[in-house]
Formats: sequence, structure tokens, C-alpha cells
Amino acid sequence: MTTQNAQNQNGIITAAVILLATAVVLPALAKEKEGYSVVGAGVRMHTEQPHFADRPFGKGDLSYGLNYQWQEEKAFLQLGLDYALSISAELTDEQGNPIEDSVNSILTPYLNLVVKDGLYRGGIGILRSMVDYDQQDDDWTPIYWQFLLGVNLPIVMAGIDIQAFYVFEGWDKLSDFKADDIEFGCSINFAF
Repeated sequence: MTTQNAQNQNGIITAAVILLATAVVLPALAKEKEGYSVVGAGVRMHTEQPHFADRPFGKGDLSYGLNYQWQEEKAFLQLGLDYALSISAELTDEQGNPIEDSVNSILTPYLNLVVKDGLYRGGIGILRSMVDYDQQDDDWTPIYWQFLLGVNLPIVMAGIDIQAFYVFEGWDKLSDFKADDIEFGCSINFAF
């Protein structure tokens, strides 16, 4: 079994564990209130992470996204899809050598489990991106992860989320943390 296949299998197993834990945690956190649906749209500013070659964003690249949330009193699940155009990162191979190619777009589905306390939000997410290259075949990245922290500013039946994201390749890479790797996003959400 190759390292790539092993990473994908570990990612799938971890994703299944997170989904199972979510199915147990959300009902436990919900006391008397029933859940409700929220839809949102937002923008995210990415950073360049040269050590994360499978995720070819450049500093300041933007993605635009839509999401659906099932919210309970203390936590929620967020399922979303981000779309990025005009990617500025220079592509390299596994040895760090430049590749004569460019990225047309990146499509990223994600699932976040978020705990909330008043205005504050914190959670973890699982992501996988489809990279549309100009010359190479389109390719899915391996599964990767994100921590998120933020605030929600409520406005009647809507809210504005301002969040910071730390994206990482795998749990063994957490020690590679750099403040420059933090990404920022903002979205507007409507409850119904």
C-alpha cells in the first residue's frame, strides 16, 4: 500500500469517526430547544502554504462559498462548498521544482463541527479540494483539516460570522504551526 493510499484510508476512517461523534454529540448538547436550519454565503482569504503542495493557494487568493447549517443550542454542523478562481500560487512538484502549469479553479467541499457559546464559535472541519489545472488532469487533494475560531454578530434573523481558520494536512503536522498560515473569512447567514 502506498503512503498516499494509507493517508487517504486514515483520512476516511477519521472522517467516519468525526461523523459518528457528531451524531452522538449534537443530540447530547441540545437540551429542550429543537434544531433549526441556517444558510449562508461568504468569502475566505487564503494564505500560501508552500509546505502543503496539494493545496495550491497563493497569499490573498479568495474563495466564495455557500453553506448549510443544522444548529442546536450549543453546537452545529456546517456543510459547505467553496469555489476559488484566479489562483496565484506557483506550482511545484514533490521536490519543490517549479511546474509549468497553472490552476484554473479550486472547488472545496467541507464539513465543520462547531461549538458555540453566545457570540463565540470554535470547531474543527474536514475538507477535500478538487483542483482544476490548466494542463494537468483535474485532481482531488488528499483529505485535510481545519480548526476554526470566530464570532457571530446577530442581526434579527441573520448573522455575520467573522472567522479565522488554521488549515493543516494531517494530525502529525500540527507542530508545523505558523501564524502566517492563518486564513480569514466572513459570511452572512440566514436562519429559517
